[in-house]
Amino acid sequence: MLMDGREQETPEQPGDPGKPEDFEQPGDFGKPGEPEKSAEPEKSAGPEKSAGPRVPPEELIVAAEQMLRYVRHSARTGGLSTAASSALARLSREGPRRLTGLARAEGVSQPGMTQLVTRLERAGLVRRTAAAGDGRGVLVELTGTGLEVLESRRAERARALQHLVDRLTEPERQAVETALLALARVIESRPGGL
Repeated sequence: MLMDGREQETPEQPGDPGKPEDFEQPGDFGKPGEPEKSAEPEKSAGPEKSAGPRVPPEELIVAAEQMLRYVRHSARTGGLSTAASSALARLSREGPRRLTGLARAEGVSQPGMTQLVTRLERAGLVRRTAAAGDGRGVLVELTGTGLEVLESRRAERARALQHLVDRLTEPERQAVETALLALARVIESRPGGL
């Protein structure tokens, strides 16, 4: 069923390798139908003309959540939780961080981050080191093993995303690539980034 209530015909593809059966599949997203003709022409904010009515943000967020869930659940290396994977990714991008700063950046409590870092440390994925110039300060940093696990998980997610993209038409593929890169640029340019 498409978001607008119409039935969608999708060919079955049994035995599709690498496709977790418990998650939404690429065909579940549906394709938008022909745009309805509006009595009033749509107004454009810029010099480019609109290709038709805009998709409501609620439908876009549902599609984004389905895609993220599918891609996120494809990463199985290390058996990491979403919170652990996110913390490792931040350490990889930003380098060693104080525990308090890592907790704040990840939007969790300091006790919660302390527990997470302890588990990651026991697994050999991070280590605590003394902060230079501050005898009491402790930094959390990624280990070589942590980086290997993170890279394996990224490769698994990239394969899952590629599996989705391979099922798109060429114009859809180009639109998705353009949109994802544009959204990443907007997020990175915001004060505070992610």
